[in-house]
Amino acid sequence: TAQRLTAKDLGREVRLTIPGAAETALVNISETGVLVETTRRLCPGKTTDVFVRLNGERRPMRVTIIRSTLHSLVPVPVYRTALHFDKILPLSV
Repeated sequence: TAQRLTAKDLGREVRLTIPGAAETALVNISETGVLVETTRRLCPGKTTDVFVRLNGERRPMRVTIIRSTLHSLVPVPVYRTALHFDKILPLSV
């Protein structure tokens, strides 16, 4: 398994945009996938495109949604969503 890192561990800003998923917040990232918090539940098994902004560079990535489970309800529903990248995302810590 790949090492999971927070943006703080990486020492730089990492952002992930999922078109149609409303807001996202990074929990952790590895070279093979990412765990984010979303305001909308995503359908496990579905493949979609996302954008990862790393070191100021915006990279399109294809992902498979592994799971999306309710994490909290207050103040709005938040889902923890695991995404698997279709190719390695070099993080170079």
